[in-house]
Amino acid sequence: MSDRAIAEVTARGLYDSNGRAAVEVTVVDRAGREARSMAQRGSSVGEFEPVQVEDEGAQPRLAAVDPALRVVADRVAPALAGVDAASVVEVDRVLRELDTTTARRSVGGNVTVATSMAAAKLGALQRGVPLHEHLRTFASAGTPTTPLPAFNIVDGGLGPSSRVPHIEFLLFPVTGQDLRDVVEVGVRVRDRVRALCHAAGYEGADSQQGAVSAPLRSCEEGLDLLAAALVGLGVADGFKLGLDLAASDVWRDGAYAFPWADEPLTPAAVAERYRKWIAAYGLVYVEDGFAATETADFAALTAEVGGEVMIAGDDLYASNRDRITEGARARWSNTVVVKPNQAGTVTESLTAAGAARAANSSLVVSQRSGENEDSFLSSLAIAVNAAYVKVGGPSRMDRIMKVNELIRVLAP
Repeated sequence: MSDRAIAEVTARGLYDSNGRAAVEVTVVDRAGREARSMAQRGSSVGEFEPVQVEDEGAQPRLAAVDPALRVVADRVAPALAGVDAASVVEVDRVLRELDTTTARRSVGGNVTVATSMAAAKLGALQRGVPLHEHLRTFASAGTPTTPLPAFNIVDGGLGPSSRVPHIEFLLFPVTGQDLRDVVEVGVRVRDRVRALCHAAGYEGADSQQGAVSAPLRSCEEGLDLLAAALVGLGVADGFKLGLDLAASDVWRDGAYAFPWADEPLTPAAVAERYRKWIAAYGLVYVEDGFAATETADFAALTAEVGGEVMIAGDDLYASNRDRITEGARARWSNTVVVKPNQAGTVTESLTAAGAARAANSSLVVSQRSGENEDSFLSSLAIAVNAAYVKVGGPSRMDRIMKVNELIRVLAP
């Protein structure tokens, strides 16, 4: 048996960037080489993505992942014994066969993604190549490009005085710019926004994703903050605004109960609000502007403004190749967001990205709310030729290390 064969798979519980329990998997080959990776997690689980195997109410907190640890020991480790770690496709095929359902309730998306990423890292180590090169072998992505970071600069805040919780106010660099310059501007814009918050009389604390958290009363206030920072720094020509609305979280009985609205809004009223913001602020990106099930509303907005604006599907697709392909036929959106833990494995992340490319959609690879000390995301974005990487804010090491890895590889 080759010394690249997997000899051991183990798991432990650790803390993610939000202090929640997460499973980390270590994969060891017959030569004693090892690699490890930790599952990311979002603030919520979308309708079309895999679930976590966990006991949320467990105490102490790390005991929440005990069910995941048992799955790794009882099912994953025996199944992967002897598999060639350098074959991303073969490792992920075995993981997929353990539970072929979308939800993966018996195995857990947290288990499969952590195991898959760890095995991919080990394969790169075995081959003696950078991780992005190893992943590119399986990506069929064509001529390499340079993904640029899209920064979450302002979060509406989760406190009782905020009317804009969970909405991300994003900074998108115009493509073709130097990576180092983009990162420098992102850092400066964040600092400027914080100073504007102080001038307005509130703190401007750090959010969970490295943005500036502000107790906003309206979406317009957040957009005004970000626009003022760009103008004040003289960089408005090279950087544009975007929004992640997470509309599925507020979809109730045929209307959207956004806290910033005085009353529930119909889909038509929501679309009208987006059109106004696009006209007033020059938005170039609107993510999850409607609930994931409301595909006709996505398609209508894409048909109307998709020539100028990236209408992005995150919960809409849940990084699922079949949904991306279906959405391409109906033109639900013109931009696809891919997240490894939504896809469930590295191979499924690669095939989701491939489906987006086949549909001529813009491709965004994205972090999650619960991140860790890993830059796998950046390697994936490089491998699949993503246009952008949503890294969170240019602050907190769990976010900045993704940016640093882009610089190491693409602007050494």
